[in-house]
Amino acid sequence: MHILTLFSLFVNKNSNKVVKWFKECKSEIKKVIKSKDLTAGEVFLMWCQAFRDGELKGKLKISESTRKNSIRNWNTHLLPLIGQDNLKTLSTIKIERYFNKLQKENKSLRTIYNIYADLLKIIKFAISKGIIYNNPIVDISFKKPKQNKKVVNEM
Repeated sequence: MHILTLFSLFVNKNSNKVVKWFKECKSEIKKVIKSKDLTAGEVFLMWCQAFRDGELKGKLKISESTRKNSIRNWNTHLLPLIGQDNLKTLSTIKIERYFNKLQKENKSLRTIYNIYADLLKIIKFAISKGIIYNNPIVDISFKKPKQNKKVVNEM
């Protein structure tokens, strides 16, 4: 419905049609918003597809081996934990508890950091696509662990 038509209906005291139109708009908006209620697993698959299609070139500079490691981390660590969770309702507390659990399980700092980095990639992707508007892990930070240099003993 055109805005002038809407205005004339309102001026002519035909408010029932205006109210009906607004209800229809509200219903359509809810459908659009509801369609954005994706699970973390679904967004992860969208990220994989975007990477495969070259959509992330220039925006995300990772090698094929890094992508494979990210997929392995997601399948092993993140999908069992948050794969079925709606990304909009993913909380900082849940993520913090998970990282604390990994530390108690004596996972290496490198492993924990890699899982964090993989989760961050997906969240940034979701924000760029308008799926979510806030970063639930913004207050969680890890220092990137130093790489261990291999020392070769000479004999």
